[in-house]
Amino acid sequence: WLKVKLTGEESEDFFESGTSALPAIDKLMSEIMHRQAPLRADLLDVICETLPLVGNSLPAFSKQMMDNATIVLIHGEAELFSAFSKKLAKQKFDRSLIRHLVLKVLSMVGPPYSGLFASTLLRLITAGGHERISGEDRRSKLLPFLAACELIEFKANALGPKEEALLASMKAG
Repeated sequence: WLKVKLTGEESEDFFESGTSALPAIDKLMSEIMHRQAPLRADLLDVICETLPLVGNSLPAFSKQMMDNATIVLIHGEAELFSAFSKKLAKQKFDRSLIRHLVLKVLSMVGPPYSGLFASTLLRLITAGGHERISGEDRRSKLLPFLAACELIEFKANALGPKEEALLASMKAG
């Protein structure tokens, strides 16, 4: 039902008809993420497909969907989050939503980070435009994460050129 409403042929009409159902949809997504482990991957796919359709026309709802995606981390599913992140980085929508996701995740976790988790987050950071994260968020969340990444021995080819350049710039100062 969620997939049909949010990404199907009726989705444009659904979003244009008003937003009264969105709080209930947000709550339903959250409950599914917490209680229905077999459905988490499907729901992450729905989120990934919905974001380009909604974008910033409904910014609060888009951010709530991103927040719901982080629930898989609470349940220790870093691999599932990594797969979602790879798909997300390839989508066409406002990159501020990726920055929102990055900051949300960084507010939830702390070092030490696994190589898989760190490489996933680095990919999101570069896809979201890390240079646009400024002020307190940069000082209190991004820079400590990047500093912790210096201690990680990443597997070969775990990082792309952009992620390696970001870490190199951190070392350079």
